[in-house]
Amino acid sequence: MFKLFLSLVFVMILGSCASNRSSETASFKYKPYNIDMQNIALNPNGLSAEQIKVISATKPPKDFPVDVAIIFISNGYIASDLKEELQYGVIEELKKSNEIERITIIPNFIVPRNLSFASIQELGIRSLSEIVIIFNMDSNSIYQQFNLFSADKIKITSKIDYMIIDSQTSAILTTEKLYSEKIYDEKIFKQNENRKAIKNIISDQTKILGNSINILFQKADNMTGEKK
Repeated sequence: MFKLFLSLVFVMILGSCASNRSSETASFKYKPYNIDMQNIALNPNGLSAEQIKVISATKPPKDFPVDVAIIFISNGYIASDLKEELQYGVIEELKKSNEIERITIIPNFIVPRNLSFASIQELGIRSLSEIVIIFNMDSNSIYQQFNLFSADKIKITSKIDYMIIDSQTSAILTTEKLYSEKIYDEKIFKQNENRKAIKNIISDQTKILGNSINILFQKADNMTGEKK
């Protein structure tokens, strides 16, 4: 009982206030996307007429569970332990989904420096995955630390983006930006606990990411079941 009391006290001190939210834009398009090809100005360096037809005909997955390829992109310097915290956490959350059969992590050494839709599509197909999920880790936003006006309080925020792409057509099925913040007592940072606080907020982000993607796939699976 005494250990339980100490644990509760530590949790109350470490995270006095937490907030998580998403941009709430993540959703699959189910209605047909009709394009009048006569009104499309085709750019020689852009999409061909055939590519436009294929992409515009893309629909959310019909057969679940699906195989998923995952690409992690990082911009700027991010400490390796924080990268691992995010990558491992995301994978573990996605493993809980009944809508995902297999997860393939695309190794960084075969991901092109200048990632294009063509290369994303190729990586998805070569990994035999119907869906490619790209996570963007930006050193300027994966975590930020602010001193609040209120005395002895520090706020840590985290922003992470992801994109879901159809491997066969390279169509963007959806994108989402997730945001978390926590407010801590400044004493925690004076006791060299700031690294633990940063890892905690990234751990929270992985749970939100996993839940957001699982909800999308569950909805798509339910929609498919209703049409059968």
